[in-house]
Amino acid sequence: MDTSKVKTVIVIESEVTRPCPVCGERLGGSGEDFEKSLSHALEKHDYALLHVGPLTFRDDRDDLIHGVIAVCGSHKTFPPRPARDKDKPWVFGVK
Repeated sequence: MDTSKVKTVIVIESEVTRPCPVCGERLGGSGEDFEKSLSHALEKHDYALLHVGPLTFRDDRDDLIHGVIAVCGSHKTFPPRPARDKDKPWVFGVK
C-alpha cells in the first residue's frame, strides 16, 4: 500500500480493547483475540498492515506492561459507525 494515500488508521493492541471504528466489533485483546481483530480489519474492511511491533507502558500501579501493537491503514474514508449496541459492552483500558 502506498502510505501517502492512507486516509484512515486504526490501532489494535494486545492489552487494550476498543470498538472497530467502522462496525463497532470489539478489537484488541491478547492471543487469539488479537489475531482475530487483525484479521477482521484486514479482511472485512480492507485495511492494510502498516506496522506490527512491541508495546510497553506502565499501568496505574507503575508496573510495566508488555504487549503487541498493530497499525493498519486504509485508502478509504469510512462513514461514522452506528451508535454502540448496549448488548455489546466494550472494555477500554488495561485488562
